[in-house]
Amino acid sequence: MIYDYTSNTIQYTYTSTTSAPHYDAREKNANTYQSSTYEPYRNSYDPKNFVSKKTQNRIKIITIIALLVVVIGSAWLSFYLNGQAAHKYYQEALEYMRENQYRSAIFKLGQAIDYNSQFYEAYLLRAKINLEQFHNYFKAMEDYDWLVKNKSEPGAEIFYLRGFANYKLYEYQAAIAD
Repeated sequence: MIYDYTSNTIQYTYTSTTSAPHYDAREKNANTYQSSTYEPYRNSYDPKNFVSKKTQNRIKIITIIALLVVVIGSAWLSFYLNGQAAHKYYQEALEYMRENQYRSAIFKLGQAIDYNSQFYEAYLLRAKINLEQFHNYFKAMEDYDWLVKNKSEPGAEIFYLRGFANYKLYEYQAAIAD
């Protein structure tokens, strides 16, 4: 048996010390003597490309670690970029407020909230605009209720403004409770 590295084949050559011909049982015609060339099996041991089980396991572990780094890194980058975009829209909303363009300011605050749903300052500013400029007490109440539910310590200002919105909606008991 001779392994030919250039053609990736195994050469089987049968010789005999006697003068009688040697019969190869693997051939279809067992009455003829010939030198046969067989392709190696796909899953057989190949000395050029052999990788031990230990090395295969190391490759698997390194691949899993690399994938985890990519997934965690992309999640962090997405979170970071969303926070930056939310802050940018919040700053644009403040500029619109200085120019008394309150509808544009509310639109930009909505975009900031879309990028960062936990952006408390954007909710508070949007509620104040709805309460003080547009007298849209229902929308203001939605934002104040969200702030009371989701902020760890809402603070007196939020309760006061929510009570004022309740008062304007003729919800006097709720206004007294706040």
